[in-house]
This record gives sequence, structure tokens and C-alpha cells, in this order.
Amino acid sequence: MVYPWPDDALLALLRDGQPDLLVTDHLVPGQLTGGDLANLLIGRWPTLPIIINTGYGFEIKADLRANEVYLQMLWMPAALESAIAQALH
Repeated sequence: MVYPWPDDALLALLRDGQPDLLVTDHLVPGQLTGGDLANLLIGRWPTLPIIINTGYGFEIKADLRANEVYLQMLWMPAALESAIAQALH
């Protein structure tokens, strides 16, 4: 599923259940950021695989959990495929 805002994603996922994989932009606008969404969902589903991407160059790698993968934008399809494989390992 694709949601325009993290707020919408949170409501839908809490209603529908754990997704197989979450891909979110770190600073997507809304009441919640993508990082906030990831933190809230990991609180509910600790093993949820997550890909966090950003185009702003923020150094977030140090704060990632074992099931989170960092993907720097702009990425090529092969980089996304690699991040998905890594997150789902």
C-alpha cells in the first residue's frame, strides 16, 4: 500500500495489521515524520523490516536498529532491490 502521509499510514496499519516491509522517507511532512512512523511501528512490531530513505544527507545510520536499512536518495532500482533484500534477510 502507498499512503501520502505518515499519519495516514499509521492509522491504516494499526487497523490492518503488520506489513511485510515499511519504506518511508525520513522527513516526509505531516503530523508525524517518516522517522516517527518507523519508531511507532517498531514499538508495536519490533521485527518489522524498515527502509528509511532521505535526500537531505542526514546521518541517521548510527541510530538504526538491526531490522532498519538506510537508503540515500536519489537511488537507482538496483540500490532499492539491495535495500529490500537486506531488510528482509
